[in-house]
Amino acid sequence: MIIIDPKKLPDLRLGARGPAVKAMKITVNQALGKSVVGGRVTGWYWYGYVARVRLWKRSVGLPDDSVIGSDAWEKLVPIMGPAAKKLVAPIASADPPSPPVDLALEKARDMLAWARGFTGSYKLGGGHGIPLVNVQRNWRLDCSSSSSLLLYHFGLFDSAYAHVSGWYETWGESGRGRYVTVHATYDHMWVEFALPEGWWRFDTSPHGEGPPGPRVRTTRRSDSRFVHRHPEGL
Repeated sequence: MIIIDPKKLPDLRLGARGPAVKAMKITVNQALGKSVVGGRVTGWYWYGYVARVRLWKRSVGLPDDSVIGSDAWEKLVPIMGPAAKKLVAPIASADPPSPPVDLALEKARDMLAWARGFTGSYKLGGGHGIPLVNVQRNWRLDCSSSSSLLLYHFGLFDSAYAHVSGWYETWGESGRGRYVTVHATYDHMWVEFALPEGWWRFDTSPHGEGPPGPRVRTTRRSDSRFVHRHPEGL
C-alpha cells in the first residue's frame, strides 16, 4: 500500500509542471465527478484548469484561489486513488506507521529469556532465608524460591526473601494473565508463558521433560488443581 505524506508535496501555482500536477488534476476531477477532456490528463497547470481548482476549493471550504498548497493537499491526499498516488510516490511516500509497542509482551519475553538462565538442580528449601538479591540462578532451588527470584528480578515481587508456594495463592491479580500466569497451591507453583510465538512453563517439575530443577519447558501439564494468578498488566 502506498502512503503519501501531504507535507512532502510541492505547492502548485500557475505554470507548474510535473507528476504532482497530474496527480492533483486526477484527484480534483475525481472529487468533482468530472470526466477527463480528451481522455487524458497533462502534467501542466495552466489557465484552462484554474476554474476547476477554484470550484473544488470552494466545495471543501478552502480559499477561492488557484494555489494548491499544504491545506489543499491535506484534503486531496485522503481521497487519492492508486494512479495518483503512484505518480507522487517518488517524492512524497511516507513510511507506514509503526505498530504500537506492547510493553507487557516485551516484558514477558524478557522474563522468559531470563528464566532460561536457570541451571541449578532441585533442592527443597533451597534459596529460602537468603536475600533474593544474593540468590543466583545456578543454585539448587525449589519451585517457590526460583519463581520468587524470577518475579523479584523484574520488579513484580516486593519482598526481599522468597515466599512459599501457598503464599502465591493470593499474590498479584486473580485469574490468568495475558502473557504470564503463576499457578500456585499449598505444595507447588510454576509460571506459564503464553506468547504469540509459543507456550512455555518455568517449573521445577519435569513432567516428562528434563531433570528436576528450575527450567523452561515446553511439555504441558495440568493446571486444574492450582490457583491462577498473574502480575498486574501481564
